[in-house]
Amino acid sequence: MKTIFATLGLLMSFFSLSETMAQTPSPNILFIMADDLGTDAIEGFGINIPNHPSTPTLDALRASGVSYTNTWATPQCTPSRASILSGKYGVKTGVLGLPGHLDLEDESVFTHVNRLTDDAYATAVIGKWHIARPATADHPIAHGADHFEGITGGGITDYYYWEKNTNGQMTTSTEYITSDLTDAAVDWVSDQNRPWLLFLSHIAPHSPLQLPPDGLFTADNPSTNKQLYNASIEAMDHEIGRLLDSMDEATRDNTIIIFIGDNGSPSGLLRGYPNGHGKGSMYEGGLRVPMIISGRGVTRQGVIEPAITQANDLYATIIELCAGDLPGGVHNSYSIRNSLTEDNSIERPYIYADYLDDDVVSWAIRDENYKLILDEQGRQEFYDLSVSVQETDNLLEGTLTETEAEIMAELRAEAQVIRTGWSCQDRILNGEELTIDDCGEVTALHELGSGVLSIYPNPSSELLHVQVEGEIDYHLSLVDARGQRVWRGTNASVIPISALDAGIYFLRIRDTQTGEQSVERIVVE
Repeated sequence: MKTIFATLGLLMSFFSLSETMAQTPSPNILFIMADDLGTDAIEGFGINIPNHPSTPTLDALRASGVSYTNTWATPQCTPSRASILSGKYGVKTGVLGLPGHLDLEDESVFTHVNRLTDDAYATAVIGKWHIARPATADHPIAHGADHFEGITGGGITDYYYWEKNTNGQMTTSTEYITSDLTDAAVDWVSDQNRPWLLFLSHIAPHSPLQLPPDGLFTADNPSTNKQLYNASIEAMDHEIGRLLDSMDEATRDNTIIIFIGDNGSPSGLLRGYPNGHGKGSMYEGGLRVPMIISGRGVTRQGVIEPAITQANDLYATIIELCAGDLPGGVHNSYSIRNSLTEDNSIERPYIYADYLDDDVVSWAIRDENYKLILDEQGRQEFYDLSVSVQETDNLLEGTLTETEAEIMAELRAEAQVIRTGWSCQDRILNGEELTIDDCGEVTALHELGSGVLSIYPNPSSELLHVQVEGEIDYHLSLVDARGQRVWRGTNASVIPISALDAGIYFLRIRDTQTGEQSVERIVVE
């Protein structure tokens, strides 16, 4: 019966989507990525330092859209790109560091959109790809891009002299690369006569740090690395503005613009975070990136969104914007589409990132306030980000409070679930789930160690009694059939349910030490 209901729900969503698409033109998606640009590099993302670059185009996008100030990517470009384009964490794709190759079995956002829309979208990648090994131009094409123009590898040695790959044809460009890529984007967009999805992946402001052409920056005679870095950001901002200005009014009005950095700012250019806490690290300066969404349908304008999000949430978001509803998201990607129009709509309980460096895999997980960093060699760091994002006070160097110890155990357990399977509390329909976060309704009482679980009465209408025999600390959460959490607690024996609507709910019981779980179906009368 549950499977029938799920199928009926999908059919209703399909017919609703078909009706909507028939009435409203499909939006264009301009997805812009900056290379090596953390939250400290531009204004508006919480690091209040002097001498930010002048970015009138990005400022205008922030003023007309939503700025996400708690977004994680990964600490390096390749795993970030692979995660965004696949909607999966590195542990799922195998792309955790450099070098990396995103297999075709990991369906790209281009392929996914066109599979759901019957190839309605023109698609292109212009700029840096860097998720193929060997680096070949047929890789973005195989992943669903109709057109590729740029570089397949990780970087260039000269912004004014570089080898450009256009659908497999190699030429030498002597034009400043940020301007060259913008020219390519302008030309490609102007040629389209159907909805389009463009991934404009800038090399800027990645090294080498070179002076841009006159007119693209504001400083007088920039010469230091930080000045040249700022000038590169200003040049990119100018050229993004030129691309937007090149569109006719109808195209511009029908375009959603997404801007994001791929990882934190590099060492020597990092500001507002401690040394060593930038690109290549699992600290906030390495993971946290600026993200802006503006354009068609974005009614929350000039809004700062502090909810925790991650870069690969763009995968599900773009799919929903182009192709209709997803049940919360897909894979490890939680759709944030509703946040473009609704306050307090993001309900991601955790965000996660992983990274391979020097043959050691590290991972980090955080909730609204707390963050845990772990690695294969036993490293542990635990921070309260509500106190400081600088992460200079490792809570494990002192004595944890009972609440802190409980939260740390919860984060550790959730990270283990993510790394070995599919989360039961990510608000996404994934794995073997039939409804969001139901975990397939698998009851595994034996997994709760030596404890014996009792839940009574079920069905119930007033109070639900939960009893676990044995010395087990456990976490409880009750979710409705849509996956929305309606109650949570720890080691509770009685759950008041009289205020809940009649229906089917799911009670998840998790051992806070081991992460082992049981899910029970609850009927509220």
